[in-house]
This record gives sequence, C-alpha cells and structure tokens, in this order.
Amino acid sequence: MKPIRAGPQAAPRSLMSAQCRRSSPAVATTPPDDRGVLYRRPPSTGNVTGQSAAGSRLDGHGVRLQSSGSGLGGLAARIQGAGIQDDVFPATPSPPLTPASVPVGDDGFITVSDLFYRHRGADRDALSDVSFTVRRGGCFGLLGPNGAGKSTMFGLLTGLLAPQKGEIRIDGLSIRRDLKAVRQIGALAPQNLAFYPDLTARENLSFFAGACRLSSAVWRERFAAAVETCQLQDLLDRRAETFSGGEKRRLNLAIALLNAPRVLYLDEPTVGIDARSRQTIIEAIAALKAEGVTVIYTSHYMEEVEALCDHLAIIDRGRVLAIGSKAEVLTRYAHGALEVRLLSPVSAQGRAILSEGGVVWADDLTLTLPVSDAAGPAGAFALLARAEAQVAQAAYGVARLEKAYLAILDQGAAS
Repeated sequence: MKPIRAGPQAAPRSLMSAQCRRSSPAVATTPPDDRGVLYRRPPSTGNVTGQSAAGSRLDGHGVRLQSSGSGLGGLAARIQGAGIQDDVFPATPSPPLTPASVPVGDDGFITVSDLFYRHRGADRDALSDVSFTVRRGGCFGLLGPNGAGKSTMFGLLTGLLAPQKGEIRIDGLSIRRDLKAVRQIGALAPQNLAFYPDLTARENLSFFAGACRLSSAVWRERFAAAVETCQLQDLLDRRAETFSGGEKRRLNLAIALLNAPRVLYLDEPTVGIDARSRQTIIEAIAALKAEGVTVIYTSHYMEEVEALCDHLAIIDRGRVLAIGSKAEVLTRYAHGALEVRLLSPVSAQGRAILSEGGVVWADDLTLTLPVSDAAGPAGAFALLARAEAQVAQAAYGVARLEKAYLAILDQGAAS
C-alpha cells in the first residue's frame, strides 16, 4: 500500500456521492483517512467479499464494481452509480446528518402503496399488493421466513430494483421520479458482507468513503463517528479477513454509516455472531434510532426485533399477513402466559378454580395460565393462591413475539 500525500495534484479526480458515480477505471483513489493520507490500490488485489470477479455486480452497499479488463482488481475497480445511469447524482455534496436535521415522530416518512414485483422466470409473485407506512425516526421490523419477499422489498426500497406496479415514497420523494435523491438519503448494510477482506478496516472505510462527495473535515468526522459507533478502534489496522464474524458485521455496519443516512436498511445485521458483538450492534442501532435515523430491520432473532422495533410487518410468499405496532401484534396474536411447575397435584376444587383463568394442563404438575397485559402475572399468581397450588417453578413472558410470529405464519398458511 503506497501512501500518496494529500494535495492539489493528488486529490481524487471525482469524489463519489452517497451511492457513487463512474470514476476512472485505472485507479480508484479514496479521500484522506484520519491520518491525512490518500491510498492508491495496486490492481492485483482480491475481490469484495461475496462478489464474483467476472463481469459487473453491485456490492452490498450499492456500489457497482465492473471489470476493467483484468478482473475486479480490488480497488482498481470501476465504480458507477447503483447500476442505473452514469450521472446518477449532482456534484453538490449532501450535508452531514445531525439529530436536528431529522425530526422524530411524524408519520409517513416511508410510504409503500400497492407494490407488486415478480422476478423474471418466476412462477409466483415475489411481492403482491404490499402496502405499509413507516414513521420518521422509527424502527420498522420486516419479518418473514426465507423466501417471503424481504430481500426483494429491500431491493425496491433502495432503488436496486424498479417497482413493476405500485409506488414507494421516501421523505416525500418518489422512487420512480426522484431515484437519485432517494439514494442519497439511504444506506444498506447487507446480509452478505460487502467489503475487501485483504484490506484493513481503515482502508475499507477510506475506500468506501470515496463513494461519497465529502470534504476532508466531513470525512474525518464521519470516519470517527462510524468507528466509535461500531467500536472498531482496536481493529483499524488489521486486515478484515482476520476478523471474527462479529467484527466483520461491525465493519459492514460502519461502512453503511459513512454517508450519514436518514434511513438505514439492515438485513440480518447480527446473523452468526457472538453475544458481545451482537450487543454492540444492538446498542448502535438503538443510538441511531434515538438520533432520529429511520431503520428498516429484518432478522430471524425475535428477541432483537422485540427490543428494537416499534412497528412490524410479517410477510410470507409476497403477501402481508399482519401489520401494526409491536403492542398491537403482541396483544392480538400472543397474550402473555405464566408457565408453572407444581410441587404436587392440586385438588379437584383447585383445578376448577384454575379453569376460571383458562388453564392449559400439560400433565398433573405442569400448566400454563394466560396473562392479560392489564393485570400482568400478579393476577395469575392470585389465582394459583386461591387454588392452594404449591408452585415449584414459574416462567413468564418467554419468547412472546416468537409465539405471535409463528401464530401469524400458521394462520396465513391456513388461509
């Protein structure tokens, strides 16, 4: 890696906007890193994680990498804006994001109306008549099994796919008419890791910042914020290929934060990682949400969704099965329950008393009592006391969202 001193002659010929536009195919040069150095990458290096060296493909952060005659060649790749036009974005840089610039609480920041999409050659719709609204500054959970249509939905929201029917509006901008502006305010942290494994974390962040038109001052501020948010301070000068799974996920998220997005799309950001890294990422998302960033979140870990998301949509086979606030979904589909193990069987009179509360018996010593959100578990314990039941063990509130999610999927399959 040969450093090139920052200066008028060494400056990049074309710094990229939030989602990139075409640059020189010979060398991709990045903005200064936090040490004021520009990096030039030899063309013999490897590919972005998860990408093929053949042809032209989008990496997970919306950057199109195109062969320049000798494979992708790492940083010696051609970059063009999200695969649509050469002049995707104007030359004016977008201002840095601040909490004051993202008001929280008003509805309709993202509106999806009657959306339809079918992939070429598919025998069924990927999405059919999908509609929902995401409030500004909220965390919206998009849930569903594999093949439900979540990835297609992410592709449409980020502009990587074009709606065949229906409309998407983000902050008043139409995905059809205002695609360039829509891309400038969003960022995606994909499930498939999208960075260069043979670069250090510092070099990866420097390179992907080259996709944004940032002054040195703004770049240093964004770099520092992303590093602190994702706790990468001790990893900056290590090659990404040596990272643990959790460290790679944190770098993946940090890259998505470089353009200070107003809306952040997170596709299973904690899959397959350790508990400490998962906690770091969850805390980072909660902090971004508190600053007013709108988050679209998909995960198979229901405890994460329950902790972070305030509204949910459950989809399967391209159809919305349920949608509403988290409280509404839990109240309708998964009432709380107290699972109880008794020391000894109760009397016949005791069983009659417990039946008033809708008890479900697994055996003579194991039962489940429904718990209303209003009364909480205290009401169930009062009923147990009336029945003179001797409790050995009790558990309350375990995996409530998971129960609701499975109930919704079962109901959808039955219909």
